[in-house]
Amino acid sequence: MVQYHKQDIGQYIYAQMMEHFYCEPPEFQKPVVKSFTRIAEHNYSKYTKDSIHHYSETITPAHSIPAKVFSGFLKACHTLYKFDSKTEKDFAGILEQDNDVLKWLRPAANQFHIYWKHNSRQYRPDFVAETPGVIYLIETKKEGDMDTAEVREKSCAARVYCQHATEFTTRHVGKPWKYILIPHDAVKMNMGFDTLPKVLAIFKRQSGARMHTRCSKDVAAFAALLLTVFGGIAFRMSYSLSSRPVSLEKYSFPDKDFG
Repeated sequence: MVQYHKQDIGQYIYAQMMEHFYCEPPEFQKPVVKSFTRIAEHNYSKYTKDSIHHYSETITPAHSIPAKVFSGFLKACHTLYKFDSKTEKDFAGILEQDNDVLKWLRPAANQFHIYWKHNSRQYRPDFVAETPGVIYLIETKKEGDMDTAEVREKSCAARVYCQHATEFTTRHVGKPWKYILIPHDAVKMNMGFDTLPKVLAIFKRQSGARMHTRCSKDVAAFAALLLTVFGGIAFRMSYSLSSRPVSLEKYSFPDKDFG
């Protein structure tokens, strides 16, 4: 009998255990900041028959980009890079061509010690870019993933890192560090660092409007379903749902990130 119902019994026990489970996230410890850290090297591989491509080349199909190795960088701290997506490749081109960018890099696996998920996972941002006034940690992310718990937690860890780095650099006449999270839809080849805050602000408003439309449609559809099932009761519930304010805040791009 137990063997036959083992899955149901296991789920029942697990559900009871989860009622008593809790996790107390620790505070971020202030890091030991070193005055100099060596730029870590990448360890890339490619298909033998495949050549090394110039970063300005158009690669088709786009989903093959992660398998390619790119060169031709003049401002980068490495000579060769790989990219996980077309968005990352395009953004590297923006960094190369923007006059405000002095130098940039794609961090290797152990370049930064930024931890998340209760300090069990290491976070590696997509890019680091230095401008005359600021050093940026930059993450490009799929628009649909911007509001996930994983992205929010990584962003929090990166901002804390930038806060501590800035505390050190300001004491030694250095540049402040700032973190930027960019949705992939906002990456355009004609954009630059000087227009980035405006582009993100516009994208944020547009995304908020789209989210409001989706929420309104979801409420209407839900109300219609209730009306079908419960009749007149659903009409009152529909009115109650529709009258509630809907939050339009989807992304976190504080003004201080760009000030």
